[in-house]
Amino acid sequence: YDDVTIIFSDVVGFTDFCSHVEPGDVVKTLNVLYDIFDDICDRTGVYKVETIGDGYMIASGCPNSAPDAVRRAADTALAMIA
Repeated sequence: YDDVTIIFSDVVGFTDFCSHVEPGDVVKTLNVLYDIFDDICDRTGVYKVETIGDGYMIASGCPNSAPDAVRRAADTALAMIA
């Protein structure tokens, strides 16, 4: 692939959040957050690689090549923090 951008996201304060919230509520919260992130990925045309705990990994420009991979990744990141 000629143009690939990778994004790793992490939820700030996740460990502290988990220490004050019931496990089932943590899972529900992450599911809501990741549903939102999945929708953003669909809109921007990037590929969700993996979620592990509060980590979310995205690839732009693969597996489908995109000459504007950097812009797509930036648009995704900005939407994720909005």
